[in-house]
Amino acid sequence: NISTQIEKLRDGKFNIKLSPDTNTKPGVYKIISTITVNGEEHTVESQFAWGLVSLNIKKSIYKPGETAEFVIVVLDSEGHPVGNADLSLAITSPNNQITKISSDNGIIYGSEIGLYDGQYDTSVEGTYKVAIHAIADGIDTDFSTTFDVSTTYDYDIIRTAQSKIDPITNPNSFDVTIDIESFVGGQDVTIVESVPAVFDVQTDAVVTQIGDKKILTWNKELVDEKTEISYSYSIPLVFPELYALGPIEIHSGISTFTEARNWFVAADPP
Repeated sequence: NISTQIEKLRDGKFNIKLSPDTNTKPGVYKIISTITVNGEEHTVESQFAWGLVSLNIKKSIYKPGETAEFVIVVLDSEGHPVGNADLSLAITSPNNQITKISSDNGIIYGSEIGLYDGQYDTSVEGTYKVAIHAIADGIDTDFSTTFDVSTTYDYDIIRTAQSKIDPITNPNSFDVTIDIESFVGGQDVTIVESVPAVFDVQTDAVVTQIGDKKILTWNKELVDEKTEISYSYSIPLVFPELYALGPIEIHSGISTFTEARNWFVAADPP
């Protein structure tokens, strides 16, 4: 169920654009094109490999001058981690200044095969656009996201979670810890996290299910303007998959603060 767009370039020539989203699995895709000419059908088959690249940012909001930290995941069309990807990353600031880093300049290998790290020094306030492009054997794919920079905001949210998981080699239980600091005072807050409904979640939160999401809710008291929540989850043994965690919502009185972006987790097959 991939979004498609067909453009006629001239008689007899068409361009087909396929647009992935977070639900699009890596793998080998087959295209069957049926062209009707004067009532006669002509069918052409072709296939291509679709890999996966995703990018997480340690925080969704930074203060001007802070360093944004990126974690990049690259999987091949079968979902296996790729350790030799050619990566190019473009960060567009709110004043449309574009900074590029790449595998040759600024992006380094991470702690595991398939993981890569990068950094970017923030400047002006506003929303920054991040676009990552990955090329390797059988891979030529993109991913985009955003983060915000602001002098003042209500809460600092630091999510400690894995960007790539393997429930076969490792136990099928993965921990998430979220540290929250309030810049607006207050004592009592309600914190809401959402995870895919297919997750088996272990937590002290109240868990409800709405559609394809499980909603985790904590009522917490701030101590020295800070608090922490945590949970662990296991996943179905279906590969490859890209899961979205969050965004966190914090309710205090009549106000609601929402984390600026999701956290993405790529699941490796054995």
